[in-house]
Amino acid sequence: ADNGNWVVAPDGQSVLQTINGDPTFFVSDSDQINTTLRGRIRVGADGDDDYVGFVFGFNGPVANGNVMNYWLFDWKQNTQEFGGQTAQEGFAVSRVNGTITDYLPGFWGHNSSAAFNVLATQYGDNLGWVDNVEYDFTILYQESRLKIDIAGGAFGSGTTAFDLAGSFGSGRFGFYNYSQSSVRYSGLTEEDTPPPPPPRRAPRWRKARK
Repeated sequence: ADNGNWVVAPDGQSVLQTINGDPTFFVSDSDQINTTLRGRIRVGADGDDDYVGFVFGFNGPVANGNVMNYWLFDWKQNTQEFGGQTAQEGFAVSRVNGTITDYLPGFWGHNSSAAFNVLATQYGDNLGWVDNVEYDFTILYQESRLKIDIAGGAFGSGTTAFDLAGSFGSGRFGFYNYSQSSVRYSGLTEEDTPPPPPPRRAPRWRKARK
């Protein structure tokens, strides 16, 4: 909690994270699964270029604890070296589950470990967010699928960042920042999106006995 300063707008329709600090989360008060979440994200021109993103299936940490349990999507503006670790421009999805006290190897450098498992990445030039550009995000979060689309700026009317099959758990949804201030999330909506039923098996016909 002390790593961020999340300021909710008077109308309750947006939240602004104002300081540069260690990983910080602003999460819902109820669990989500089999849902589609939509909203907007915009980073002001504060001279920084670090991580923004989202968490899903969030079950920890609580308050100032370091016992983590969630899935993480994070987005870096530019490639940057710090503390012997390199943060790459672009996107990543990770499973965070365990006690973490040193944030640099996983959260900054995206090195997998027992508690921080990088599931997928998409790095490269022109994949970072841009100052003062408002992006629309659409997140499909189901028990067996995570799909993240981003629209706006260089991503035009919509680009799929990830479409992953897996086993995802129920938990809270939230916003995420690491070493990045002046980030506003707004217009969040939620829609129940149950997975499609499994296909019906065709009947097996047998020849009648005489």
